[in-house]
Amino acid sequence: MLAGSATVLVDAIRNFASIREPAEIRSHALERIDESPWGWLATDVVIVDIPEPNVGARVTNNPPDGIITIDRRNWSGGRLDRLVDHELGHLLDFAVWGSGDPDRRGGLGSEPWAECAAVAAGTRSVDRGDADERYHCFADEIEIYRQTVDALDEVCRSWAEPECRAVDTIRP
Repeated sequence: MLAGSATVLVDAIRNFASIREPAEIRSHALERIDESPWGWLATDVVIVDIPEPNVGARVTNNPPDGIITIDRRNWSGGRLDRLVDHELGHLLDFAVWGSGDPDRRGGLGSEPWAECAAVAAGTRSVDRGDADERYHCFADEIEIYRQTVDALDEVCRSWAEPECRAVDTIRP
């Protein structure tokens, strides 16, 4: 029982919204990007007010520019890490498939792909049956994500300064 209470306390502290100022949000996000094997896909982080309450961040596609735009709100370190890993998942999608291939991402939808990227990065856990209908990563989906990433030979960023990297040198 004591161990369970300690886990709840640690989770509560980790999820406490302690990152408030735009400069702090940006700095934390950039640190997470630097830690990620997919971080080289991001070109910048911008903090703005995003009026949609269910949107914490976004990246632009069509054409992608690699900029992660994050909402100016109070964040916990854990939530911000999950958010950045999710957006990096979208950038990985854009780098590998662009926006034209309807059979991309191993058949996963855009949001499950990005959620599974956060699971693979270790900042999010796999969902059970009661997950949000749009933002989820179920056990079968994380397996599809991993198999799809494992099958990649190289990832090419077409924005900013175009660059390709062999996946076996950057594999998470």
